[in-house]
Amino acid sequence: MVRKAANLLLTRSFSGCLSAVFHSPSLALMQVIQIIIDTQYLEKAGPFLDDFVCKMTGTKQNISQAPSAMFHVARAEAEMQVSEKLCSKLDEFFEELEGYDWLLAEPIGHGSPFITDMIAFLQSTFQSFSSLLPNVAQGACKKACEHIANAIRNLLLSEDVKQISTGALQQISLDLMQCEVFAVSDPVPGLKEGELIKYFAELRQLLDLLLSEEWSAYLHDYGKDEKRYSLVQPTTIIIILEKIREADKKTMFSVLKKSERDKKKLLETVLKQLKQLAEKQN
Repeated sequence: MVRKAANLLLTRSFSGCLSAVFHSPSLALMQVIQIIIDTQYLEKAGPFLDDFVCKMTGTKQNISQAPSAMFHVARAEAEMQVSEKLCSKLDEFFEELEGYDWLLAEPIGHGSPFITDMIAFLQSTFQSFSSLLPNVAQGACKKACEHIANAIRNLLLSEDVKQISTGALQQISLDLMQCEVFAVSDPVPGLKEGELIKYFAELRQLLDLLLSEEWSAYLHDYGKDEKRYSLVQPTTIIIILEKIREADKKTMFSVLKKSERDKKKLLETVLKQLKQLAEKQN
């Protein structure tokens, strides 16, 4: 009876309480990490608890699922929460982009403050628990890089952003560079080389193409097995080029230089060809 009561206490009461705690919005990331560390110790102590109960009751250890297995389930759930809490924290940094100047004339010459703060947060966070929970840290770091890349991409494609200047694209490129430096800095030991940088590859190709304006190379190589901008889809380029065109409309009533007029004509020609490619895809 005592062993049964002890198991029920751990499986229902203790595990139930932990589950409720994990899903609490007020639970901070570092608190989840501490819970994982604590449950590791509890998991190791499980057999000793079972042995103690057996000695107290005079029974034999005939139940294969010791209390340690129950802590393992709780720890697995906590590990899932690490990535979710981390991504939630990253979203707070991206909220600063609501006031981002998408008509920036010139880049500021370095990463945006929100990016540098976010990278500093990631570095300090992973330094605090990578050695204690290597597998958890590796999974969370990959999820964080994927989340950041998707967030930047979604901002560029967002319907709320109507205009994008070349200066704004150059600034986004600088911000992406900070993320790439973080990805190759081995922030979490044990990850394969190139494991993190791959999450930013599509964005890098997209921004490089938009800023270099290598349209002839992109259109010539499209559909081939080996191409420089293999990850960039025509539909994605079209959305951003149309925003660039909207940003350039502010000069439509002024006297344009011949180079500017030629650039506008080229933009329209490229857009037409990209739309033709997109139609073929569909």
